[in-house]
Amino acid sequence: MLGLIALLLTAQSAFAASPLPAPPGTPAGPSVHSTKAAQPGPCACDPAALQAWREQSLPTLSADSPMAVRELPDRLSEGDSLCVHWVCLPTVVTVIAYAAVLRTPLGGLSRGTQRVVFAPGTPAAGGHVSWQVPWLDGLRGTLVIKGYAAEGALAQVMLHPFRFRPRELRDMPDDALYVHLTDHKHQRLYLQRDGKLVFAALCSGGSTGRMREERYCGRGIHDHTGWFTVIQKDARHISTLNPEWYMPHSLRFFRAHHIHGTSPNQYRKLGRPASHGCIRLHRTDARTLFYKVKVGEKVCIQ
Repeated sequence: MLGLIALLLTAQSAFAASPLPAPPGTPAGPSVHSTKAAQPGPCACDPAALQAWREQSLPTLSADSPMAVRELPDRLSEGDSLCVHWVCLPTVVTVIAYAAVLRTPLGGLSRGTQRVVFAPGTPAAGGHVSWQVPWLDGLRGTLVIKGYAAEGALAQVMLHPFRFRPRELRDMPDDALYVHLTDHKHQRLYLQRDGKLVFAALCSGGSTGRMREERYCGRGIHDHTGWFTVIQKDARHISTLNPEWYMPHSLRFFRAHHIHGTSPNQYRKLGRPASHGCIRLHRTDARTLFYKVKVGEKVCIQ
């Protein structure tokens, strides 16, 4: 709840406000990421329903509230096509819209806010913009829609919180640990409970990026794809391959493959391939996950 409140407060700040600072060594990426500008073109929304909403909303506008936005979904998935519709008084001439997302923390520390602009300065007379939702680096965000008057004065700000799901989890209803390794720039681990993503962390898979089928192991550094289960938990695990490898808060899911905390000097690599074949996490994230997961928990590696 505190994180969502913080995000809403961040979203209300001026569009050009500086993002939250990232801790030293954190692979945060750019603080402001602008996708291709959304277009006021084709919309799949029902024309009759839109017209009825406009007719109902127009009489509610006033000098103090010159703009209204049609109800938006509270859940967005990567790849969704979102249409943002509005009605406004003639005093509102330009609309700016963006998504503000709290980035996935690293070891419980903030990595700042990701701001994805999808309407950088759309004429208000157009009445809507369409946006294809990209991958977002967080589970919660806020859609921010701002209307501006001709002289550049801010006329109105509307905020709409939402939950985000990556494309790979779009149709994954099972409660499980989900590990995404196929995007070598954004490797992430997610925990789902009651159909909701409740935990996310930066992780590192095998340094070679090689993916093998569920039950075939063989030699060389590699990861496995498929469904597994947590078969052993060990808070102070020492590798059986090399006694110098300390693997705290380990969750073993297949042969010698574990999800575990890594050494602090490896934190800067989290989010990209870097391991010897296990799934590495920040030690704080590994400890948090360790006490949320039981033996028998399903694990999906993608």
